[in-house]
Amino acid sequence: MSMLRNIRYLVTKNHLATPIYLIMYVTSRCNARCKTCFLSSSLNANTDLTTEQIEKVASSMGKLVWLAIGGGEPFLRADLPHICRVFVRETGVENISIPTNGLLPEKTASMVADIAGSVPGSVVVTISLDGFREFHDTIRGVQGCFDKALRTAALVGELKKRYANVSLKVCTVVFNQNYRDVRRLAAFVRANMPVDFHNFEMIRGEPADPDLQPPPADALDAVAKDILDVYRTYHFSSTYSAIESRLAVGLKKYVLSNTVRVLKGQHSSLSCLAGRVHAVVYPDGQVALCELKDPIAKLSAYNYNFRALWGSDHVRDAVRKTGHGCACTHSSFQVTNAFFSPRAFPQILASSIRA
Repeated sequence: MSMLRNIRYLVTKNHLATPIYLIMYVTSRCNARCKTCFLSSSLNANTDLTTEQIEKVASSMGKLVWLAIGGGEPFLRADLPHICRVFVRETGVENISIPTNGLLPEKTASMVADIAGSVPGSVVVTISLDGFREFHDTIRGVQGCFDKALRTAALVGELKKRYANVSLKVCTVVFNQNYRDVRRLAAFVRANMPVDFHNFEMIRGEPADPDLQPPPADALDAVAKDILDVYRTYHFSSTYSAIESRLAVGLKKYVLSNTVRVLKGQHSSLSCLAGRVHAVVYPDGQVALCELKDPIAKLSAYNYNFRALWGSDHVRDAVRKTGHGCACTHSSFQVTNAFFSPRAFPQILASSIRA
């Protein structure tokens, strides 16, 4: 995927017929019990869309640039490679990202190889790692999760040698119980996992364990500095050019700075593009403008025709109203918000030069 090529959407972002960034939850099934999960109450519901229904959604989506797969655990879905190919064929999507808890090393590697070998765009696998062995296993609710995550990383790392379009990231959720370990964990990841980037996300939503909250306000600046120092050591992705890599890191730095502002109760410097650039489809076919907002419609009412749902008066009205008064820390969306915000460009460029 070319970051620079997609600047063209800056002009049309508020007038797109359908979103170009989709979070597609392919299953509610999960083999972990993560304390950080903000969707825990809807897991393992046995209401996942069928393959045929997902094909209908994809064929009616229109152009996509980014497809973020969600779950549950996406690699529990046997037809995941087929789903990815369908979205590429029907939407021309250029960048597919798939998060995983890493509990299925061999199965994950097999599916990633299947996907990477049959789609032209980038395939980004992101493994969750919130701390060292005992702590991580406790947070994820499964003994052995830490070691399996490392095994998954090693196998995907081998795939990177065979498939130029595969990238590997680690994502750490930062909260009040692990924020002091950012530097140590980052050093471990760098030394032991073949990653292209280590991302850090402040905990968001309402986690399964309500005791897990963002770091205390008086620690946020120090935590942000630790994270920024980690970002400076990476070039983000093997699928990006050197210039794009610097821009991507600069973008992450800008979003992190804005996140700290929001967590301190200050005004966000970004406008929300949820519903204009972004959309979310849940495993049961409910559609939302953002993961942190309630669903607004259900695809079954439109025979799984996404364009018909999106063009309805109800959804159009919801899109017009979205973002007013919002100041969230949803990093996935905020990166795109910043990418399409001209007033953010000077700071992003400055951060890129210092990357």
